[in-house]
Amino acid sequence: MSVIIIDPCCFTATGIRNYIKQKCRRERVIVDTHPTRILTSSFNLIMPRLVIINDGCFSHHDFCIDYFRSVIQNNKSVLFIVFVSSFNIRYQELVMLDYNLIICSKEIKKTTLGALLSPNLLSTNIAENACNFSLSPTELILASLWVQGMAVEGIASTLGITAKTVSSHKCNIKRKLRTHNMQVIYNIVRLSEMLLPGPSGSISR
Repeated sequence: MSVIIIDPCCFTATGIRNYIKQKCRRERVIVDTHPTRILTSSFNLIMPRLVIINDGCFSHHDFCIDYFRSVIQNNKSVLFIVFVSSFNIRYQELVMLDYNLIICSKEIKKTTLGALLSPNLLSTNIAENACNFSLSPTELILASLWVQGMAVEGIASTLGITAKTVSSHKCNIKRKLRTHNMQVIYNIVRLSEMLLPGPSGSISR
């Protein structure tokens, strides 16, 4: 089986590649800096079991996020790991956006990365202990307004709820994502809006 690494940062891509080769010597590791090329012309030929992609690739001039979303949805046996390149704080949680879609920062521990390479990931403690992206439809809408900078009163007015309810939802979002850092929450919400087909695409416990 193969592992695909898509990362414009050669230093990071090489580090991940070398670690995978050390841990899984029989794995074929393919590194590419061009997401569209590898996901369109080569994906079905390579048949990877794991795809690691830097979210910076999503801003590539010819990258089609709709196509990438369909690749994720149509290949449930492939695990997709999205590294959030803009995290500059020590957020070491894994966030499971969907059954086969995990986001994390580059602060990920080596032991966690090693566990992610396991072909039986979903039966390991890593999967059990990951943040399960189980925000309710209301929490998703509220989080989107929140990270846009809207104040509590504005969110309450927009959603037709009380300010106290808004504050309660915000506490629930922080608890579920295990962070109070707005940069982390912003990136998780941003990626959920980009990569999930809708509220029904999120998984719940």
